[in-house]
Amino acid sequence: LNHYIAWVRDSKTVTVADRIAQYSTIAFDVSVTDIYGALTTGASLYPAVRRSDRMFPARLVARERLTVWNSTPSVISLMIQAEEMDRKFLGSLRLINTCGEPLLPIHLERVFAALPDVVVQNSYGPTETTVTMTELRLTRDNFRAACRHTVAIGSPIRGMEIVLCGGGHADEGEIAIAGPQLALGYLGDSERTARSFRTIDVDGVAKRAYLSGDWAERHAGYVYFKERIDHQVKIRGFRLELDEVARAIHDQGYAVTCVLKWRDQLAAVIEQKSGVEFDEMRLRAALAQKIDDYAIPSIIRLIDHVPRTQNDKLDREAISAWLDAGEPPV
Repeated sequence: LNHYIAWVRDSKTVTVADRIAQYSTIAFDVSVTDIYGALTTGASLYPAVRRSDRMFPARLVARERLTVWNSTPSVISLMIQAEEMDRKFLGSLRLINTCGEPLLPIHLERVFAALPDVVVQNSYGPTETTVTMTELRLTRDNFRAACRHTVAIGSPIRGMEIVLCGGGHADEGEIAIAGPQLALGYLGDSERTARSFRTIDVDGVAKRAYLSGDWAERHAGYVYFKERIDHQVKIRGFRLELDEVARAIHDQGYAVTCVLKWRDQLAAVIEQKSGVEFDEMRLRAALAQKIDDYAIPSIIRLIDHVPRTQNDKLDREAISAWLDAGEPPV
């Protein structure tokens, strides 16, 4: 943690004049970017204290005139879903930091359409690497170069390294991370520690690394997250990526969507858009133009609010339980 705090302080991305949101709960490691970002620079910290702040985060920005926002990309989806990705709510922001989930090109398109002068810093880092360990600064002028199916995760910060392992070539594989921010291991679980923290070869030097379970590819110098290794499933004999299906639905205007394998079928749970009538047949027809037939979910359900974990990520276990309970479409 000392290494990360030193980087936060030395990166000078936050100043004493900034007003920083603390949207993430303290149970989520990303919250330390808010807390230490403020403590090490003298900036002001504004926690989300009202129940409405969780569902309508843009209103927190407007109320407190915040200048720096840190969150997962799912929270940007919430702003879009609420139709509050708008300068009248977010005009005070100068810096948006995203991490914890893949940032999508549509997120950036909507952000820069509303806030053309804002800077977005995308980052990546599993908890085992002590918060985040990459950075990529994006503006309305340069962001498209870093966009493919997702937005690039950026370059390692000082002292950290990324290696792609186990792919067919050096530019594809599981993300392995080396450097001083690595955890010592899992308390009381030596077997899991040995499985996830291994010695790998980095340019001819043996180094201790964390194997993340994230599959990525390198293209034109950028590293892009592709999928969680454990999110790749087989449907009707075909292997597919759940995140790819979710992106296809997202591209049809449904900002909050979770796709999962449920009872050997592909299911999509979509958050209802207020005041908008859902047309399942139109969605299926649009998906047929984008993805293979076997990748179109056989089950599509609407829900008032897609469940999230304490870390503001989509809660697949809760969504699966909701489907198990036989809830009718909302």
